[in-house]
Amino acid sequence: MKLQFLLFVITVLFISSCDLIGELQEEETEYVRQSQLSIGQVSLFTEKGELFEYLGKPDSVNDGFYYYDRMNMYLAMDSVVWEVHSTNPKFKTPDGISVGDLKGNVIETYGETETWQHEDKMGETLVYWNYHFFQQTPLYLMISIKADTVNEIELWWHYE
Repeated sequence: MKLQFLLFVITVLFISSCDLIGELQEEETEYVRQSQLSIGQVSLFTEKGELFEYLGKPDSVNDGFYYYDRMNMYLAMDSVVWEVHSTNPKFKTPDGISVGDLKGNVIETYGETETWQHEDKMGETLVYWNYHFFQQTPLYLMISIKADTVNEIELWWHYE
């Protein structure tokens, strides 16, 4: 219980500092604002109760991952969202980007950024577009592009 409270306090402090950083941040193409770090109504640091209000009970739960229809989240300490992965086109970013959109829409909306490539199990090339929340923070919006089309949208907090 003490550990969950400590996690909650750290999360609140981190979010508060992110709000201040986001207000100071200039509009740069490789960075996104905190308000852009959500898919549908789910954002990083959404609490479990809120998640259930938005999406209902999950289809399944396994090792901290909550699985819904083509969308899953990792909840740290079974209480706060730390990762979101979506291949469901009905869930959009606040800027309207969803699975199935064209790469050009992503560039028009978020600009160019660092990319890296990976081959999937079928041997097809996926290009990942990483948008950082702010320089030196571990929050990311990652958009996977396959054949010039959005294949997956992810939010994550790089925690090690």
